[in-house]
Amino acid sequence: NSRILATAPTGVTTAPRYMIKKVGESGDEGSLNLGGYGETDLTQKSVIYRITARGTGGNDSTQTILRSHYARAY
Repeated sequence: NSRILATAPTGVTTAPRYMIKKVGESGDEGSLNLGGYGETDLTQKSVIYRITARGTGGNDSTQTILRSHYARAY
């Protein structure tokens, strides 16, 4: 289930779409391997999400799909 941006930016035929999926939690068996970034305390439990976005250009045949991961410490 993806979400659509409310309005398409100027020059874009179709509004961008995005999806956020919970991948898992650090510390669980088989969890993702996280590295330290900045002041992150990796001893805390973190919830890991995968963000996928799709955008088009002047026509629908020109598209870009981006995927990233985000971890939030609790």
